[in-house]
Amino acid sequence: MRRTKASDIARALALICLSAAAGCATRPAPPPSLEDDPLEAQNRAAHDLNVALDSSLYGPAARAYGAAVPEPARNGVTNLVNHSRLPHGAIQSLLQGRPVRTLENSMRFAINTVFGFGGLLDPAKEMGLPFRETNVDETLHVWGVPAGGYWELPVGGPGTQRDWMGYAVDIVTDPVFYLTGGASYAIAGLRGVDLLHDRYKLDPAIEALLYESADSYTSQRISYLQNMTSRLQGGGTALETLEDPYADQ
Repeated sequence: MRRTKASDIARALALICLSAAAGCATRPAPPPSLEDDPLEAQNRAAHDLNVALDSSLYGPAARAYGAAVPEPARNGVTNLVNHSRLPHGAIQSLLQGRPVRTLENSMRFAINTVFGFGGLLDPAKEMGLPFRETNVDETLHVWGVPAGGYWELPVGGPGTQRDWMGYAVDIVTDPVFYLTGGASYAIAGLRGVDLLHDRYKLDPAIEALLYESADSYTSQRISYLQNMTSRLQGGGTALETLEDPYADQ
């Protein structure tokens, strides 16, 4: 993992703070269009590859993981992964102008670190502090940065141009990125394992979306954009509840 110099970090943080100050004066970005798809040709090529990988590798691995690992153990991995994201989430909530959520993330991190065996358990949830995921993409949305076109990457999966730009910034602004002694690699490994858990939980919806739809690319694109819009507007629509636009055809 590449290590960044302290001067580079300070410069990046300064730019973020300046952007935050400018962003506070803007309105949140409008939702992306469900009709416009400027990158459709390259997206469909990436989608075909991703479906093939899901069918032959990712889907079977996720189902094997779900069958072999008991649910409490899988949930423990999820708890650890969510816990590792809290410091970054607190930073992003602050940049979004949400001090209450910043405080909630900080309290949740402290409670689960002390009383949840370092984040393995989630007592904070029972105390009214559920995990709320946030990232640079949401910060950019709050600052008024448009989502751009839908952009599906080979292996990476669905996203928007703002989404993928934010993901790159997420990596270098996450405090976990700067951990030493192999800790960052261990957390990265847990996050990779947790992706299998996500795929396992969403297996029925993904099977219907990718393998039973008349046009799996369009179905996935619309579902992703609807889910993203709901999340950024304070909802939380799960993938399972999103409708396949071709289901009645």
